Amino acid sequence: MIDNDTWEVHCQLSSSDSLSLLEYLFPDALLLPIAKGKLSATQSSMQQPKQNHFTMSAVLEQCRAQNLYGLKPQNEDRKRKRSKEMWLAGCPNLDPKASPQREVQLAIFFNNVLTAISEACDTVRPIQWDAKSSYTPLKGVEAVRKPDISSFFPGSQTLDWRHLISFCEVKNRCTPVNERKSYVEAAGKASCLLYAQDGRHLAPCIRILGSSIYLTIFDRGGSLSTAGFDIHSHPEVFLRILIGVSAAPLSTLGFDASI
Repeated sequence: MIDNDTWEVHCQLSSSDSLSLLEYLFPDALLLPIAKGKLSATQSSMQQPKQNHFTMSAVLEQCRAQNLYGLKPQNEDRKRKRSKEMWLAGCPNLDPKASPQREVQLAIFFNNVLTAISEACDTVRPIQWDAKSSYTPLKGVEAVRKPDISSFFPGSQTLDWRHLISFCEVKNRCTPVNERKSYVEAAGKASCLLYAQDGRHLAPCIRILGSSIYLTIFDRGGSLSTAGFDIHSHPEVFLRILIGVSAAPLSTLGFDASI
């Protein structure tokens, strides 16, 4: 049913529409309000015009300053090749030929980036990501499902769909076949999440295919996905999706704030 029916009510956005959606769902003003932190001190010293939030470009610069993102050191035999910026410390090798078992490394990398951003912005209070669910089925529903990487409410003692905030599905190659497989698997797990949390109206999740990131949002009537963006070539898009799913207000992530 998921493979045949859910795909029929799925909307795949273009790159330009995807960027517009991400800016609408996760604007800088929502994710990065100004408080204390390293960025606040930097902005004050630069005497920039006052505004009530940081920018994603400033967050990326902070990642560069902490050597999380930048130029990869080149070997002597590669000096003539043009260097490209990429995510560095802690980012697993996302090349299709690399080890497919990268869930633990990705969870650690997500947390490293979020910790750096939290220190920089102070107001960002991200949830933590964990790969234990990749080998342990979540409780709370009859179906046996294992999200590759999961984020739970702080203090959750068990891996349970009722405590899940979001999840991430991982594939080692970004191909049309894998894109569909990843979507179908995510749809099955999103259905478990929405079944276990009957007061929730939508469930955003992250999908990583090779080095491309997708945001997919499921609700009780269908779903939509952004286009895929290479996390190294589009670092601000990667940051917006990761921070959005990890630190946006719960109402933005589909929870009923009135309960």
